[in-house]
Amino acid sequence: MNDGKAGSVLSLLYAILCPLTLSSSFVSAWQSSMRVHEMMAENRLRFAQRLNEMSEELSTLVKEVEKNRKQVAFIILFAAVPRLTMNTRQRS
Repeated sequence: MNDGKAGSVLSLLYAILCPLTLSSSFVSAWQSSMRVHEMMAENRLRFAQRLNEMSEELSTLVKEVEKNRKQVAFIILFAAVPRLTMNTRQRS
């Protein structure tokens, strides 16, 4: 008879503790999943910030290159002007 009572007590304990174990494993899995998603979100934010910084640096570089191109074109133009005026004077 002790075995029957012990078996029924064990089955009762299992019936009580099993849902708690399952729910606690579900909660821990859920928390682990949330940590993974949080890390992914943080990594995506850092990636977006780096892309934004690179975009700003490229924009600055393009502006500098355009400015230097205009300066070089200006210098070449004015370097050619004296030669043109000298050629027209020599022809006259």
